[in-house]
Amino acid sequence: MVVYESIAQIMQVSAAKAVELASERFGFHLDYSEATLEPLETIVTNVAADLSALDPSAADKGKIEYETKLWGSYFGEIIRQRWNGAWELSTYPGSAITVPAVSIRGAQIFPLMKVYRRITLGDAENLWNYYQKIRQNLLHVLPIDEPSV
Repeated sequence: MVVYESIAQIMQVSAAKAVELASERFGFHLDYSEATLEPLETIVTNVAADLSALDPSAADKGKIEYETKLWGSYFGEIIRQRWNGAWELSTYPGSAITVPAVSIRGAQIFPLMKVYRRITLGDAENLWNYYQKIRQNLLHVLPIDEPSV
């Protein structure tokens, strides 16, 4: 049994697994760049379509949670790396649940929750559009024109 030292390590291992599965299952090369947000959106669209046929049983909820962690951790790693953030556990706004979040200069972003919403609610929760909002907001807060690549 693998023991992880931090939420950051768990998310980074999950993101690395997403990179591996993106290639094996979907034929996409993911490299944590903003350019891979488009293929990520395609992957999550396909995952959502596959999961939509499932029965809302406990076993199927486990499949949704697995896919959410997998693709949400990758989405979060794009954000974390690009904007020099850090993984932490935080209470999701409006709820009592604690989930992984990326913290960037006091701002908290919940990539797993966004991916969960994308999987369960559909196209209106587009990851690329959401990232553009994050990017626009962070450019206003950060004292540099662009984050380093």
